[in-house]
Amino acid sequence: MDTDNLIEKFRTGERDALVRLIELHQKPALTVARSILQEAEEARDAVQDAFLQVFTNIDRFDRNRDFRKWVLSIVIKRCLDRLRRRKTYLRFLPRYLQYHDLSQSGQNPDSRQRFDSMLAKLNSRERAILTLHITEELPVNEIALIMNCAESTIRVHLFNARRKLKKEINRVSTV
Repeated sequence: MDTDNLIEKFRTGERDALVRLIELHQKPALTVARSILQEAEEARDAVQDAFLQVFTNIDRFDRNRDFRKWVLSIVIKRCLDRLRRRKTYLRFLPRYLQYHDLSQSGQNPDSRQRFDSMLAKLNSRERAILTLHITEELPVNEIALIMNCAESTIRVHLFNARRKLKKEINRVSTV
């Protein structure tokens, strides 16, 4: 069955058409995402986000366009968004880890106190999720299983925790 028929069946409520559309386009989407992100887990997350966007907005799809190209363009946008977030995150991560290492060593009480005060700006869920993500290097999907919530919830908490820490680190470093 061709893509146009599957799209039409999906639009009329046939969920099996969704599965078939994903099967048809998942492999090239993953290939593109892996080549951009160079991490399999993050590539799968980006493709999942892209497919969610595709199927949420399928009514807006212009049938004069090639569906595969439309899907791949969304995958590429999701990957580039992730790279931008990663780049922003990596700018302040060394400072975060520096404070983390100092807090663990116990050698400098002032540094430990500063680190603890930065972590105190986070709520308990954000602290737990950030710790699992950074120190345990767990991907979002595993953290979601551990925390018994949706992956999107984990992403929101990570975003908020990073934003708060970045703000606090910038404030501390300008003092």
